[in-house]
Amino acid sequence: MPRHSAPTPSEDVRMVEALRDRRPGVGGQIYSVYGPELVEYAEVLLGDHDRAVEAVRSAVLMLQDGPELVPPPEALQDWLYGLVRHQCREAQGRGRRRMMVAGVAAGVALTVGVLMLFEVTYGTVAPPMAMHTPLPPSEEPTPSLPPLPAPPLPEQREDLPAPTPTKPEKRHEPAIHEGRLLVDDELCQAFRVSAFPSACDIRLTAKGGPVTWSVSAVRSVSGHIATGGDGRLDAGESVTVRVTVRPTFLCHLGRSISGTVTFTPGGTADIVYSCPGL
Repeated sequence: MPRHSAPTPSEDVRMVEALRDRRPGVGGQIYSVYGPELVEYAEVLLGDHDRAVEAVRSAVLMLQDGPELVPPPEALQDWLYGLVRHQCREAQGRGRRRMMVAGVAAGVALTVGVLMLFEVTYGTVAPPMAMHTPLPPSEEPTPSLPPLPAPPLPEQREDLPAPTPTKPEKRHEPAIHEGRLLVDDELCQAFRVSAFPSACDIRLTAKGGPVTWSVSAVRSVSGHIATGGDGRLDAGESVTVRVTVRPTFLCHLGRSISGTVTFTPGGTADIVYSCPGL
């Protein structure tokens, strides 16, 4: 890096303190001390004196933006050169971008010129087409529909008297006459029994109509008589009811034992038996 007469260390100390305190006029002081050598350095990088001066001024203006970034006095000179180098790179980038934009603009202008020349030489440019907005369709009145005819009125009918409900005829079913029960106990009269249980039969017959029968009661004197049953007999029908007799000690003493069997709806059978003597 080119060097002019180097500032004294005391000057660097004063400039660093002024930068950190943001004292007014410190930028001009730094430019007057380091400006000539910084401009020469920037001119080497950019190749143009005016652009070099602009880069150095931009670097000096940046000094007061961050006082906390100011280095110690012994590194102040290298720090200033670094700021100028950064500004030169920014200027070079802006120059390249300007050249690129200018090249693109020149290319566009050249293309437009060629197209215009082609149109003038081989034909006219067609006028722009007019935009036609379709007119809204005219609103035609909607034809009114004829009114619907009124529905015909229902025919008036004379109110007829409501039919009188007929009562169902009562059917007179013939009355069923219950018959009567005939009880035949001949086989259970004066029969002899042994030491073991014996039996005799009572015959029941329906007379004069059907009969619903059942054994309603059994009574025995000095002995044991057992029977039971029920049923229904039509007129003239008969049924046999078995009676079981179990003799007791009194029967074997020569006494005659008797009892009765009562039926519903009516009728009683007498049971009389005897045992062989001891």
